[in-house]
Amino acid sequence: MNRSKLWGILLIALCVMHYGYAYQSTELSCDRKIQLFKTYYPYLNSYPSEVIIQMQEWIAPCATNANDLFLRYLEALAKLESNNAATISEGLNLMAKVAKDGSIDAMNKMGIINLTGQYGRPINRYIAEYYFIQVLRGDRDPQNDLANYCMGYIKMKGFNSTDYRKNDESAKIYFSRSNHPMAKHWLAIFNYFGYGGAKDQQKAIQILSANDILNSRTLLAYLPTQNTDWIQIPAEEYQAVRYFVNQHPTVYTPDFNKISTTYQGKFVEFDWALNGIKRYTPFSLTLDIENTTAYAKTVRYQFSINGHTTSGTGQITNNIIKFDQNFTFPLKRLYKDNPNKENITYKISELRFKETTIDNTPVLVVRIDRASILDFDNEPMIHLRMIMQENIPSPTIASTSVVHSDKQKEDVLKKIDKDFAVISPNPIGNEFTITYTLKEPAEIQVSIYDFFGQQKISVPSKKNTDVGTQTMKINSASLPSGTYVIQMTIDGIPYSKTVVKL
Repeated sequence: MNRSKLWGILLIALCVMHYGYAYQSTELSCDRKIQLFKTYYPYLNSYPSEVIIQMQEWIAPCATNANDLFLRYLEALAKLESNNAATISEGLNLMAKVAKDGSIDAMNKMGIINLTGQYGRPINRYIAEYYFIQVLRGDRDPQNDLANYCMGYIKMKGFNSTDYRKNDESAKIYFSRSNHPMAKHWLAIFNYFGYGGAKDQQKAIQILSANDILNSRTLLAYLPTQNTDWIQIPAEEYQAVRYFVNQHPTVYTPDFNKISTTYQGKFVEFDWALNGIKRYTPFSLTLDIENTTAYAKTVRYQFSINGHTTSGTGQITNNIIKFDQNFTFPLKRLYKDNPNKENITYKISELRFKETTIDNTPVLVVRIDRASILDFDNEPMIHLRMIMQENIPSPTIASTSVVHSDKQKEDVLKKIDKDFAVISPNPIGNEFTITYTLKEPAEIQVSIYDFFGQQKISVPSKKNTDVGTQTMKINSASLPSGTYVIQMTIDGIPYSKTVVKL
């Protein structure tokens, strides 16, 4: 219903109620007031503040002398919707007392308040879980829709867990007990992707089709484009991030002069229960550490991912980096259920790194200790990792025993434009085109290397290439997602460009 229309109806109803009270010889009983409030209280947060104040005054005499938990709950709710800080504080205290006295509505409300930080209260998900568990006690309401949905969400996100392996199973059980629309929404996602049990995409589609809310309608249209399998990455990389997930890294003092450099890497996002990898996205990160002799050192950073670049400062102590408020970046939503939001914004506040080797190449493995999603009121993100290697300058990728004189290099430079090649599209797909221009005939060879410096594709050389603009199509279907160096060798001298495959 349109909010303005709703307010109009409610104001008319309240005026009629007040008119009736003024001319009745006997005021309405508290039982009748309770009945009326049960009708209107779901829309309480839509009422103008002056109406809420009138309702508080109207209900106060009954609530003061009554044992009716629901009426006391309504009084607390009305106080919480006030614009007055002191009244809100009274409402919080009263709501906690009513919950303690056994009101299921108040328990759920206190759970929501602590889960989301409503009314300026600090978020405390442990207290929130306590309230929802109290609602679901066997002698109370074990099938309560709201409490089951909220418990499923807490388990799904792993907010209060240290052992994440059973979270999906627990969340799925809670969601399946609830008729709350968002519980059904997440239950469909669990069935579609196989979280907490076997995949059942037909059942997922049935649930979404019957769940007539915007989230489910949007997701239903979006799901066919989604990959339902875990992303496979090289085994040694997987072991490195998995090891770092399961064991708290040893604190050590790195060589800060060596750490201060530019890295190429992968941003790795596990699912909530650490069953597999859902996101594996290339990035580059530059760290510039000032005064490497200090204990807590200032570090400047520049981070680029998916065409977005952010920069700022932080502080590094041993192998822990704490960042300022600027380390934010958008990534595509994994479960798109809002037609107007393609991306969500991640914020990284703190990470911890360690040194290891992969394929005999030194790398840094990173555990992101503190991260959140800005779009969801800074909801914490867990199981985010990075794996990165110092950026290798392109001339070292394809080493050659031929020594070129300055005169030879000058001759080659005369043959090419400043922007000697354009690669399209970039990010690349299963095929891409290199367009380049030569001022004089030359021998051209193209090779593609991963960010570890390993050659992945080599294109036979073209001799006596004509002058002018040329195009070359490259089949890159065999390349997994990642960052690659496209190296063109012109008369024996290498030049390179960096591309990303999503």
